[in-house]
Amino acid sequence: MTAMFLTSCDSGTNNLDSELDSQNNDSTLQEEESINTNKEAVIDGEVIGEWHEEKYTSSNYVIYKKDNKIFIKTIYKNGQTSDDELKELKVKDGIRYEYSEGGYNGEYFVLNSKGELEFYSSDNKNFTTAIIISDKSKNF
Repeated sequence: MTAMFLTSCDSGTNNLDSELDSQNNDSTLQEEESINTNKEAVIDGEVIGEWHEEKYTSSNYVIYKKDNKIFIKTIYKNGQTSDDELKELKVKDGIRYEYSEGGYNGEYFVLNSKGELEFYSSDNKNFTTAIIISDKSKNF
């Protein structure tokens, strides 16, 4: 009787593992489909460019102009989005974008001469670079 119980527990565990793996794969596929669906999210303004950053955020970024202001739309892996106003500064290496409201711990972006969107920490260290999805700007 004990041997049958252990065998049934083992097969139950294997079935549970298979179900969990299946759910995890479904969740990942849903997140990927969500970001792919939303990567062309409606932008109410003139798009400057679109980028994808995988290493830290697995998100898409769209910088756009609206009503003489600059914004960045972040499209997260789960499909949620956020919009933040940016300040634009011309710098030697391209165009620097800072959050108007102080942003996230002093982080900022630089749109470099190759059209890549570089991410910088408050201590001016480049910690990742997003790849171009769509290059609409002629200002590189």
